[in-house]
Amino acid sequence: MAVRKREGGPEQVVTGGVDNTGGGRAENSPGRAWDPGAVGFSVGFKIWLDKNGVIIGDGIFKLLINIKVTGSISRASREMGMSYRAAWGKIKTAEAHGGIKLISTQVGGEMGGGAVLTPEGEELVQKYGLLRQEVNRAVQNIFEQIFRGHAGS
Repeated sequence: MAVRKREGGPEQVVTGGVDNTGGGRAENSPGRAWDPGAVGFSVGFKIWLDKNGVIIGDGIFKLLINIKVTGSISRASREMGMSYRAAWGKIKTAEAHGGIKLISTQVGGEMGGGAVLTPEGEELVQKYGLLRQEVNRAVQNIFEQIFRGHAGS
């Protein structure tokens, strides 16, 4: 490892012959390209829907999926490490700003309470899942093309 002073800037640390500051190749490795795959890099991204200034992302969609599976806001939120109040707040905010009802609840009674996704909630979850899948495929292919020189499957 070598440390070099950059003119007018901070010190630059060089390891393994590769400049890790993003400024190109180190002086002691002419012609050697940086390969992010060789050092274990992968690509990540975030995706969300925005309506009326409210961002709806992976958190609310995971919550809705858990509600669908468990039939309960309480159980779904508990599985996510979230309070019932926080889960209910996220749902109500998404419904108010999105202009659609996402869940239908039943309080107590003989069969006990519960929650189910409305048809609109089901459709939103299905479409968001498809969007996320397609964006992931595209991002992975672009990453492969740019950083590894070939397209993925």
